[in-house]
Amino acid sequence: MKISALWIVKNEEENIESTIRSVADAADELIVVDTGSIDNTVSIAESLGAKVVNFEWINDFSAARNFALDCATGGIVVFLDADEWFEPALAKPDKEQIVKMFSEGDADVVHIPVRSLDEGGNISTSVPLPRIFRKSDNLRYVNNIHEKLIRMDGLHFKTFGAGKWEILHSGYAGKKLEAKSKRNLEFLETLKAEGEELSTLDTFYLMRENYHLGNKEALTYLNELLRSKNKITKFVRESTISTLYFFLALNIAYAARNEISRKELSLNVVEHMKKLLPDYPGTAIAELYYMLLFARDERKFMAALGEYEKAEAKRPAADMQDDYYKLPLQRIYTVAAEAALSRGNKQAAMEYAIKAATCHTSKPKDDLSHIFLKAVKGANEAEIILLLNKVLPLTGDDISEDFLGGLMYENLKNVYLYFFKKQYDAGVMTKARFLYLKILNGDAKGAAETALENRAEMKEDDFGELFFCAIICAGDHEFFRKNEEHLGRYREIAEAYFENRTLTEPNLENITIYVNGYRNIVFAAGSEVGERFLSLFSGSPSFRLIVKCNYYMGGALYDEFLTEEWYSDESGLSLRAQQMFSRCCILSGQYARALSMFKTMYGQNQMDYDILNGISVIAENAESSVKEDAQSFYIEYSAVLEEITDLMDMVNTGIAFDEFTKKEQRALSALSIKDFKQEMFKSDVVTSAPLLDIYMASAELYMEKGMYGMAERYLRRLLVSGYKTQETYARLSEVYGKLGNAALAGELAKSG
Repeated sequence: MKISALWIVKNEEENIESTIRSVADAADELIVVDTGSIDNTVSIAESLGAKVVNFEWINDFSAARNFALDCATGGIVVFLDADEWFEPALAKPDKEQIVKMFSEGDADVVHIPVRSLDEGGNISTSVPLPRIFRKSDNLRYVNNIHEKLIRMDGLHFKTFGAGKWEILHSGYAGKKLEAKSKRNLEFLETLKAEGEELSTLDTFYLMRENYHLGNKEALTYLNELLRSKNKITKFVRESTISTLYFFLALNIAYAARNEISRKELSLNVVEHMKKLLPDYPGTAIAELYYMLLFARDERKFMAALGEYEKAEAKRPAADMQDDYYKLPLQRIYTVAAEAALSRGNKQAAMEYAIKAATCHTSKPKDDLSHIFLKAVKGANEAEIILLLNKVLPLTGDDISEDFLGGLMYENLKNVYLYFFKKQYDAGVMTKARFLYLKILNGDAKGAAETALENRAEMKEDDFGELFFCAIICAGDHEFFRKNEEHLGRYREIAEAYFENRTLTEPNLENITIYVNGYRNIVFAAGSEVGERFLSLFSGSPSFRLIVKCNYYMGGALYDEFLTEEWYSDESGLSLRAQQMFSRCCILSGQYARALSMFKTMYGQNQMDYDILNGISVIAENAESSVKEDAQSFYIEYSAVLEEITDLMDMVNTGIAFDEFTKKEQRALSALSIKDFKQEMFKSDVVTSAPLLDIYMASAELYMEKGMYGMAERYLRRLLVSGYKTQETYARLSEVYGKLGNAALAGELAKSG
């Protein structure tokens, strides 16, 4: 049997040689279908022995591919995109194996893992695609764009499996992805403008291309898909990329979380996926990813992750499946590692961090490296270097300023110098980072003078931060006066430092200036100089506390935290300071104090998942009465937070769900004034003013939507809580009138 290698191309002079060479030794004929190249694509292909055939472009990728199939004379087809190539290249032994497979077997296709590369050359996704197949009238391409090979008789492929080969794909790397998305979007919008009916797959790609380009229209197409359950069901069952839809949907929704209903997303994405693909590993991951983005209760999240891992341990290894579901796993395991660290479980944090680093081929993020550093706190610095090189093999290009900053937080000077040198050897080090080494080596004045000489080569922010640190670490008042004109926004702080006077509370929007300044100074000159720097803000306890807590949490310096003399009355602190202080208290084991602060914040109507997760840590780790108190408080706080989040979501988006049954509706329509009063006093009294406002807004929205049973539920709570009594009675009267209970409506109107 002959092997025909095929391509459809246009202006691919950068790629055509590598793709042809990767298959030339295994093919009997090379056919390139050109759709209108104006560069050197055709001449390069012909010089490599390919037959070039012209095809007039008709806005249909499948038509071009099927034309190429018709040109082929071999019984076996290898079909590549121009930006794909076999790695390693196919050779004569590969040809012999392929021919033997198709001669002796009756299968249709070989699914080859196509591994897409990111801008750094790392594999970002790996998806099995039918790139080698039997030439047959029963195998043809469909879809104008994002074409796919199918059996025309409607049956599934008979497949040989994955074989031993791999294909690399560079088409989604960096700006290439943007260019391809623009091309695809223009193509799809042309079809739409011409009045052609778009398929669910087309709508998905309109969503995806707009998402890749950062266009708000991605949300429009997501909403269209969310509200077309029948179409999505068919799409999921038939499409090999259906799981990518679920994760794109969650990402798009999170970016527009004030414009889309969290509950609708849960029902139409997560729950729908559980119904359609109950045994697929990506289903459990989608639920975890939803929790991570929209309901980050670490206690429930960690329990769900544990169930997922138990199920995966029992699951037999799949022969071949797409790994789109692995895309969020790195983030999921990173969050799990952070949660384990906050609970003082360094071993679990390390295990989750290793999973995050190895579960996907993309490079781990900076926050993962910080987790590793905290998890190995106290280990020998040489061992830390060995571990980081093994788990996070960082080249000079990968070593970010944030990573080096993390090493400073941990006070790991030898590790810092090791990775500093790697960055220097790679030739990617900034001038500011290089000059900071001079400060570390005790030559702060030399660093300041060199910075001035090279200021034109440095970013202004980098210069300012470096120069300020050098002036403070030099500790010379006269040197400061000589150079004060170059300090810019740091001048007032430096002047106060050398004149031993305090400053008024700074603008918290510029807190990073002080946080980074404190970190740089302590790392280079020691805690004594750092304390003198912080003494500038002795009249601003909230600000001083924020800077110190940030430093302690960054470096996991909890023993040092415990030696500090802190305030006996935290009520005078700002909310931000209270939150950071309570977090530090948890990390240092002061659970009773942290719990007391959380209750104070709850009394101030502060509701968010960070507070909830702090309470859950105390409930899991504290002892005796504090543990019991935290457990009951967690249950109360969690219920209120979930309700508030759902109601605010509903009010913001205008999307409401009617949870009242017809039976409950009938009961309300027959309710007497006596029964109403009895039912009313079963409702809990609400004292939170923001919550009461949300209840009223929710009731109004339910009434607007004609969901009168739901409106009654919240109006009754408002009434028993004494909120705008006259207005609430009037609205309740209207609700009962709509429910057909004229008698009760009249009684309530009189009460109002």
